[in-house]
Amino acid sequence: MSDATGDGLVADIGLTVAYHTTPIHYLPAIARCRRLSSKRELLAIGYDTGHFRSTSHSVDVTRGFESFVHLSARPLPPILRSKLKSGFPHAELRVVIGHLPARDLHLCRFNIARNRNRSFQQGPEHGWLRDGLRVPVARGADECRGLLQASSDGDLEVLFPGGVDLSSDTEVRAFDDADAALAEAALAAAGTGWRVTLHAGPAYPRRADRASAAEEEYARFLADVSYRGSGLDFDRFKDQPTLLG
Repeated sequence: MSDATGDGLVADIGLTVAYHTTPIHYLPAIARCRRLSSKRELLAIGYDTGHFRSTSHSVDVTRGFESFVHLSARPLPPILRSKLKSGFPHAELRVVIGHLPARDLHLCRFNIARNRNRSFQQGPEHGWLRDGLRVPVARGADECRGLLQASSDGDLEVLFPGGVDLSSDTEVRAFDDADAALAEAALAAAGTGWRVTLHAGPAYPRRADRASAAEEEYARFLADVSYRGSGLDFDRFKDQPTLLG
């Protein structure tokens, strides 16, 4: 394990962009503040724990990752594919990170929320347990460069402490025409200048009950800058009963 985190920029180690998955109803708030915030930072500005995914929040806290923003090194990570397959409206932000200082970069090759392993391997190909984190990470330019090279065929979680400001080059990818229209409206209201793209593949199976709940929450975020959410959590979402004639 290296004590030197390294100077320079994230681009110097071969990363220029990363990807962030978000429920579509959070886009108005994200666009308005032009920032992705860690759970700890969101709590400090008035959100409560009901804002966070019930299946990952407590894990992030117990494993020491609540002060990090979570992104993916590759587009369409498993969590996004899973949510779309279940019919939940989500979008993917393409975030420019190459200009950020490499000393703040942390990479993790393990799924922080799901991995139950208690005896992680450590080393250049896995990262190290450090700073109270209970899942191995690589930190800084030298370690992250090595982990990138060792994990060229696998997905990596890209972590930054605190938050990440979103530049004018941010892009939002939608996976359905209706979601693209919502994204366009949110970005126009915030005046971000970000570009919305539509996924080139087939549209996902957008569920009417789940889309309705998301659109209602989206409208509240869009209309009220002080709104902090109702606690809509797709991991706890109960399907509406089907009426049979």
